[in-house]
Amino acid sequence: MALLRAPEARGVLSGLAPEQAARVLALVPLLIGATDIERHGTHMAAFATCWVDGTAARAAYGFVSDAAARDMLLAMLLKAADVSNAAKPWPLAARWAGLLK
Repeated sequence: MALLRAPEARGVLSGLAPEQAARVLALVPLLIGATDIERHGTHMAAFATCWVDGTAARAAYGFVSDAAARDMLLAMLLKAADVSNAAKPWPLAARWAGLLK
């Protein structure tokens, strides 16, 4: 977060309007928190209540009009990407993990 907020790092978010950059900065902790395996059950229960049970507000063309539901969907997508490496064949998972060092 400090790097994203540092004046010399503004290039990362420079293409965004100030409100959009603030929104990205606000989403980072939420999205990182979604990868916390200790809170997996809580995230999955909230997701099921909102999305599986159909209470998420959907606007025309399938867009999600509810900001909280939209944030939850983003968190679940990142969560799926985070845990997907463990489901890959071992040679691919090990190679990918090695690139993250």
